Amino acid sequence: MNQEEKYIKIIEKAFSKDFPTRNNVNEVGIGDDSAIYEIDKTITKQVVCTDAIVEGTHFDLKYFSLEDVGWKSIVVNQSDLASMGSNPNYYNVSCGIPSNFKTKDFKLLTKGMKLACDQYGGVVIGGDIVKSDKIFISVTAIGSLENSGGEPDNNFAMLRTNSMPGDYIGVTGSLGNSLAGRMLLNEGKRENYFSEIHKRPSPRVKDGLNLVRSGVKACIDVSDGLHSDLEKLCKASNVTAHVNVDQIPIDDRLRVTFPDSFIDMAISGGEDFELLFTLKSINQLPEDYKRQVTVIGKMVKPNNADLIIYKNTDSEILNPTVTQWKHF
Repeated sequence: MNQEEKYIKIIEKAFSKDFPTRNNVNEVGIGDDSAIYEIDKTITKQVVCTDAIVEGTHFDLKYFSLEDVGWKSIVVNQSDLASMGSNPNYYNVSCGIPSNFKTKDFKLLTKGMKLACDQYGGVVIGGDIVKSDKIFISVTAIGSLENSGGEPDNNFAMLRTNSMPGDYIGVTGSLGNSLAGRMLLNEGKRENYFSEIHKRPSPRVKDGLNLVRSGVKACIDVSDGLHSDLEKLCKASNVTAHVNVDQIPIDDRLRVTFPDSFIDMAISGGEDFELLFTLKSINQLPEDYKRQVTVIGKMVKPNNADLIIYKNTDSEILNPTVTQWKHF
């Protein structure tokens, strides 16, 4: 258990008795990508999440523009909403900025936020601004669930707790690209295909809606890396994942640029912001959408020894190098 998980457990222990169980689809508290709450039976259920980005941990001003920073502060929250199958609606933004920050700098920061809102949905409705030695932005995002069957109390969401043995494991897009961008930027290679993916990630809002409309019940966004986030899904649902490494979607450019490490990067690289989900059958998805996702494995009954077992197409068990995205 890493330090972040320890802190989350402390919060969960302190407040879990005050909130309904996370398995209750009407209200979902600590333990998922977002919380769900119900105002009353006549109103669409609301989805709320908070994510913060901090200078030196989530971005480096040596190669991030202030517009990039503003963009990222919004899209990391849009990604959490997407993983629940939610439409983004509103954002409350708190900014910590140095005392020597100029007005033109703040305009660039705000421009990035506005561009992300315009492209993927939602609007900033308030927040706070304080002085800080380093730039940080904390955003609370509010979304809403769609109606699954015409009744106001029949809104539905994708939850980490809903994976079952026999489910197929799917993922959108390709993995490892953001890590590649960060590594190349740290090497001084500023303008490259991967650096733009790292600086301007794309939340899978439309994918989240496509998945939930197709009856997908379990999902998480890949913010900490495939291994780390799949492990969270397995723990929450009490299942074990069998992953075919040969099926993990990897961009050909990543294979060429990092020929010795592209598999490890795809498994461990954080901040891809793709959606990792499970479903009963790939035939749940519309024909034209099947080509946009990749099935990488299957959930099985829990194995006490391993939460995730990696194999190749020949069923040989592999031991890839796994590292974790660290917030501390």
